Amino acid sequence: FLWLMMDAVRRALEHLPQIAALDHEILETTIANSTTNVTLVVQQVRLDHFPALRWASVCSPIPVLLAWFVSLLDTFRHVRVLWYNTDLSEASARAHDRAVQIIALPAVFALMSLSGVARIWDVMRDSFSDDVDGMDTWEERRMMAFQFYDAHYHIADLYEAWSLMHF
Repeated sequence: FLWLMMDAVRRALEHLPQIAALDHEILETTIANSTTNVTLVVQQVRLDHFPALRWASVCSPIPVLLAWFVSLLDTFRHVRVLWYNTDLSEASARAHDRAVQIIALPAVFALMSLSGVARIWDVMRDSFSDDVDGMDTWEERRMMAFQFYDAHYHIADLYEAWSLMHF
């Protein structure tokens, strides 16, 4: 998960200046080469009427990093007990292990959410990763990016079910 976190934050930080300054002229120049109906595509991805949504999206890495930091600190407290207390019973060690898995839930969910947001930024900028870039039209790339977006939330839901099973 650490690699996924670093990759998601790297991708997010790459896109932040362009998403923050996104206007319809930039969109038209980026999308013009990959689709025939530029006007329709630009209308679909513009956020001019939703400035709060744009800035919430741009600021989304901040709570993700905070969730990871808090989860890391709390996890370290439990791991420290496991490492340094040699007289722990098996039930106590199992409880600490389960606590660590439950504590990771907000960080994992935040990471998967940020990965989904980064996929939407790819759609808005018409700049896709290698796994989507092979598609011919913008519409195909958009649909594939949305499938990845959904997959990120399915992974988050799966981890949520896993951690709630330990509750």
